[in-house]
Amino acid sequence: MKKIFFYLMFLTISLSAHAQNTNDVKKTYDYYCVYYGQLQISGRVKPQKLIWGELKKEVKLTNPKGEEIEFNNMIDVANYLAKRGWRFIDNETYHDRFYVIFAKTVSSDEEAKEGLYFDIDFK
Repeated sequence: MKKIFFYLMFLTISLSAHAQNTNDVKKTYDYYCVYYGQLQISGRVKPQKLIWGELKKEVKLTNPKGEEIEFNNMIDVANYLAKRGWRFIDNETYHDRFYVIFAKTVSSDEEAKEGLYFDIDFK
């Protein structure tokens, strides 16, 4: 009886361990970027550049032809990124700069850049 109970328990543990195998499921994570703007004397924020993590430098957003996109305000930036799957996380002000943090849930770093073009892509 003890042997049967032991084998049954071993089988149950083996099946539960196999049921939690997640190798077939793509893991997703949040990829972050920061867009900053220059605070003006009028109190308005003039959008400037995007800080893209893996590039370790500031870049400007362009259209697919390489033409720089001029944003009127930070709301334009937020709407532009939201249409491409990004969501607002937080904003901070340091000295004369206004930083806005965005995130996108992706399964690869390449997926994060989909729909975005940088000025350095065309140099």
